[in-house]
Amino acid sequence: MNNSQLYSQLKNHFPQLKIEKDFPLAPLTTLKIGGPAEIFIQTTTNQQLIQLFKYLHTISYPLSSIHFLGNGSNTLISDSGIRGIIIKNTSSNFQLISTPTTFQNTNTSPITPTQKTRHYENDPKKYLSLKQFDYDESNSPLQFVDIDTGLDLSQAIKKSLAQQVTGLQWFSYIPGQIGGAIWYNAHGGNHHISNVIHNITFYNLKTQKTETVLASNIDWQYDSSFFQQNPHLFILSAIFKLYQGDTHKAQQIVNRWIAEKKKVQSFNSCGSVFQNLPESITVPIWGQPRSTGWIVDQQLHLKGKKIGNAQISEKHGNFILNAGQATASDYLKLIRLVQQQFKQRWNIDLPLEVNLLGNFD
Repeated sequence: MNNSQLYSQLKNHFPQLKIEKDFPLAPLTTLKIGGPAEIFIQTTTNQQLIQLFKYLHTISYPLSSIHFLGNGSNTLISDSGIRGIIIKNTSSNFQLISTPTTFQNTNTSPITPTQKTRHYENDPKKYLSLKQFDYDESNSPLQFVDIDTGLDLSQAIKKSLAQQVTGLQWFSYIPGQIGGAIWYNAHGGNHHISNVIHNITFYNLKTQKTETVLASNIDWQYDSSFFQQNPHLFILSAIFKLYQGDTHKAQQIVNRWIAEKKKVQSFNSCGSVFQNLPESITVPIWGQPRSTGWIVDQQLHLKGKKIGNAQISEKHGNFILNAGQATASDYLKLIRLVQQQFKQRWNIDLPLEVNLLGNFD
């Protein structure tokens, strides 16, 4: 079956869904870079998404040709676009619950062992840190909230505060969906999203079953989760363990954190391009923890460096901007330049935080 036949078949089978052919993806990303999707499908409920998964399974559509896009942050799409199907799920249920339903851990997927989460930000003096704003609210009464992963993280924060619930304020100004925040184990200062999750429900594309797992039963790491090692698992929703806390104080954190981030971060980027390095690497070289942004700026002196219209930010060395009509090729060349200099200077393989989608060969 060719793409035209598949497109027609999907349109006939799912008339209620938005299904487009050769659909431009750049406008759906924070970078505004990248080519089209061969087939783009948007679902608005998890039930629609599961029905789509089951249908693709019945026609033996290959898992390797199914891709997902949230809000398009932390993502670089190739200039040639993405072959196969790309799915954007916008299911946005947000519901306060008294206590999580007792369930048997139904996760049957192998869990990839990972290193411990790194709960700190490097170089807080010059770069971003919530340390001066941080506080402990663990003595507040718990409030569990069931949130679909298609909801924007910013909207989840607004909805929680409007209902007198705190705990998500640390993740302000992250332009992603709840699903992406879980997939990346998003962090705000010393807080990681995994700290406030009770359990996660996902769809297993191999078994064609919905499964649920306690967050405490899977491994998390800095800027990563075991879902990245298991791309056949699509996160549908999560129950968050939040607080009936001080919403006025939480709103102050939101306002301050947004103000701090705006000083160094721009939305014509994908967010941090590279991961921060652990202390075990930075301390022996520089005598103290150092962020990747500081190293790019103060050691490699690459802030402002341009290739085509891709430019390392003048404000923060870990942000690469689309300074005009940048191509994914330009952007990737700048990424590789930074990685090559880390390798040449310190024999460090600098890991990416940004996710590359499409063909970059």
